[in-house]
Parts: sequence; structure tokens; C-alpha cells
Amino acid sequence: MHKPIDQSLFFIECDFGKLGRAFVEIDRDRNSRASVIEDIAAGEHRDVVTVLELNPVEGHSRDVTTEILGEVSFLAMVRAIGDVLERDIKAAVFDRVRDHRKLEIA
Repeated sequence: MHKPIDQSLFFIECDFGKLGRAFVEIDRDRNSRASVIEDIAAGEHRDVVTVLELNPVEGHSRDVTTEILGEVSFLAMVRAIGDVLERDIKAAVFDRVRDHRKLEIA
């Protein structure tokens, strides 16, 4: 007899425009909350309509769309801030090195 896996599984429904809506296939080995968030943030899944979380052993399912998309937005914001900080830090280091070189020449 097949024993169900006791872990949450995620299903993502996307809107494909004229083609309609469908649940996209997710690699079973990468089916986790973190992977779903990362894949959506990376653009792997676009126009997400619904994200469902199911746990067959616990016998529950729930709509986690708002939670997941909120985490995707937060991740995008953190990455954008990181990109700005990285750019600003590189510019500051470049300015510092340039100023230091000017002082050595003088």
C-alpha cells in the first residue's frame, strides 16, 4: 500500500490569457514553500491566480495565495534594496579609492 508523504504540497494556478487557466507542473523534489516563492519571484510562473497548499496526511488544504504573493513582493523589495545598496557601496568604494589616489599623487 502506498503511504502518503507527510509534507505540504503546493499547486500554482496561472492565467494563460486566451488559453485559459491551468495549474502548472512543479517538480516534486522542489515542491516547497520556499521554492514556490523563489520561482514566482524569478518569473518562472507569471499571472498567478491561486496558490494552494495541501497536506494529504494531515488532511488539510488551504488557499495561501495572499501569503505567497505577499512574500514574493517582500522578496522583490529586499532584492531591489540590496541592488541599490550594492550599487551605492560600489560607488562609495570607487569614490574613496579615487580620492585616495588623488591624495597620493599630490
